[in-house]
Amino acid sequence: MKQVIVQCFVLVGCGYPDPSNHADASRIPDAGVPDSQVGACDLSKPFLPPILLQGVSTDRREETASFSPDELAAYVTLYQAPAGAGGLDVYAASRASTSESFNMPTLLPSINSSEDEAAAVVTDDGLTMFLGKGVTARHIAMSSRPNTSSGFGTPVMLPELASSADDINPWINADGTVIYFASARNGVNYDLMRATRPSATSTTFSPPVVVSVPVPISTPVLTQDELTLFFSSTQAGGLGSTDVWVATRASVTDPFGSPVNVSSVSSTTKDAPAWLSRDRCRLYIASDRANGAGSIDIWVSSRPR
Repeated sequence: MKQVIVQCFVLVGCGYPDPSNHADASRIPDAGVPDSQVGACDLSKPFLPPILLQGVSTDRREETASFSPDELAAYVTLYQAPAGAGGLDVYAASRASTSESFNMPTLLPSINSSEDEAAAVVTDDGLTMFLGKGVTARHIAMSSRPNTSSGFGTPVMLPELASSADDINPWINADGTVIYFASARNGVNYDLMRATRPSATSTTFSPPVVVSVPVPISTPVLTQDELTLFFSSTQAGGLGSTDVWVATRASVTDPFGSPVNVSSVSSTTKDAPAWLSRDRCRLYIASDRANGAGSIDIWVSSRPR
């Protein structure tokens, strides 16, 4: 049976207009990540229990989300929202500081269509977006803009990364020259794929290759050095139907080692990693655990200082 993990965990990113230009984020005290928790942390300590991320978590289904490096702009995937163009759509939200709530996510009209658009991620300069797009199967697409004051253009499919099966949930490095994604091209389970391009202005990637992970994976989220992988899986040994797991390796050319359950952020329901802060101190997840705002919400977990 094909391992089907809800793939709609996407963060609102760059779009139309640039969410970082919105200064009217809701000012709910303690609604976001307190400023005191942003910055250096003890990487040897486990993540604390997640807290609900206010603003982007609504009574709708927030499948996943990604963020700008300063965590003030979010790119969120919503399922069948009233203003949406299709089943899954990409929305953008912003906040004035990490201690505040995000404003209400708004649809990115140039990105969305009657097809599904999901799991958008944006380069650190805010100029290039990668996402999954399609109808019966989703494949990786790319959208760009000349500056952060402009809206993103219509997404363009990247056929060199595509297969006849699902190619979903992209993760990119800071400048977008390295991309990882989950693909069902080799059978019933999802494999981790990796591809590169020579520069951030190159229009095509190298043929993707499988990165060895001991178990089927979905929703990959990596550290910038590509040596630590967070992912979701239904494998045995977890707490619920889908848990957050982590695996490491010594170099980019090595396979990932045996995964370990991230029990401090997992629950007895569905949990999937969405985005990791650049300092590795905060892990954002999508979860349908109790005490959320809707069926699936975005939560954030911080490591202690």
